Amino acid sequence: MASWGVPCRIFTPPCRKNTLDRRTTEAKILSLRVGFHYKPQGDRCWWSEPQRWRCTRVMARRVRSEQKARTGDESLSAAVAVIKCAAFDYYPRLDKVRSFVSSRLSEHISLSCAAEVAAYEPTYFCCLFHRRVGITFTRWLTITRVSRAAELLRSQDYPISEVAHMVGFRSVRAFERAFKSVALFSPMKYKSAVRPS
Repeated sequence: MASWGVPCRIFTPPCRKNTLDRRTTEAKILSLRVGFHYKPQGDRCWWSEPQRWRCTRVMARRVRSEQKARTGDESLSAAVAVIKCAAFDYYPRLDKVRSFVSSRLSEHISLSCAAEVAAYEPTYFCCLFHRRVGITFTRWLTITRVSRAAELLRSQDYPISEVAHMVGFRSVRAFERAFKSVALFSPMKYKSAVRPS
């Protein structure tokens, strides 16, 4: 029993006459669709453990390739869609923070600086921002910077290191990590996708 994995989750009522045959057929169809190898044992179906893990890796690869197939603009727009922009229009202090960040995007902006602009204590500002906007201030700042970087990469032919410094990242590595976390692409792949030359 140690060499076999988990039982399959195909359950049919035991009162039917051909329960085992139907379950076996369903399991074989499922194994053909997903790629698992089916091994009947008694009245239960078992998946072999190594093949189950191999199939999981294959499925993970498929998901990753589907994510890469999405364009970078879709990923960016999905990240921006999380932000509740109406909060900036409704709360004048948050609007001040938004204008402060957009005017000084290339500089280092900390949470305490933004709280000072909004005239709040940093801890209260952090809680208020998260409650009203829907994401934390640092995540919002990252999304704002990456959105601006994507605009620069799309419209101009700047080197990636220059774009990173223009939007306020101290190192190219930090910029690449942040860009990939928001857009699901590296900046180089995004640039080659939107500006094929």
